[in-house]
Amino acid sequence: MKNIIFLSSAALLFIGCSTVNVRELDKEYAQPKTSGYSSMYAECKDAELEQYMQKAINRELEKQKIYGDDLKIYCEIAHYDEGNRALRYFVGFGAGSATSTIRNNLIDTENNETLSTIETQATLSMGVFGGDAKQTISDSAKKVVDYFKKKFLKSEK
Repeated sequence: MKNIIFLSSAALLFIGCSTVNVRELDKEYAQPKTSGYSSMYAECKDAELEQYMQKAINRELEKQKIYGDDLKIYCEIAHYDEGNRALRYFVGFGAGSATSTIRNNLIDTENNETLSTIETQATLSMGVFGGDAKQTISDSAKKVVDYFKKKFLKSEK
């Protein structure tokens, strides 16, 4: 049992872990949780990090078996700072943190109407060898999928 706890803790250090907060930007778009949508896909801007986000979202959608063309998640990275990996590794406690802010619009593909706009803010403050700053984007992708799935996709019964 002690070995399992130790290995689990060690795995977290190797992976790195970021904190992600989701904030609704346009509450006027809010829709009831029961809707006829059953799938989503991501399409982001053309910059390298935004394409990384697009792939991360689409992988998560495929993993959850909700990839399709009912809704489009359009994402744009508003802020990305890799921080200082050496500070994260040697000092920790928030020194050298990597941060990202990503704006995500959920669009009904049938009528091109924006249903919701959210922003994710992620911070990576530790990880083995300082952790990879791109983890903030990967973790944001999962949060975006989970948020939009819960709020806009019809629930399985």
